[in-house]
Amino acid sequence: MYKSYIKFTEQDLAVYGMQIFRRKGDEVEVHCIFNDCDKDSIGQEAHLSINFKKGVYHCYKCGANGHITELFKHLNSFNRYNGKRDI
Repeated sequence: MYKSYIKFTEQDLAVYGMQIFRRKGDEVEVHCIFNDCDKDSIGQEAHLSINFKKGVYHCYKCGANGHITELFKHLNSFNRYNGKRDI
């Protein structure tokens, strides 16, 4: 796996309005931002697992996965003020 020049941490999740529901070792679980797959989640149910040590993410519901830099780029493609993609 290649080294990332983007430092993405748990604190950055709050900037994007992502709430951490669980911590498991080096991983945190949040609602998935891909395909609205967690739109129907109830309570503490979350499927997007982010491992900051390995620099990867994986959604156990929709299957979205990749390097944390891809997640960072995806988050930055949305306008934080209105929740729509920047064009």
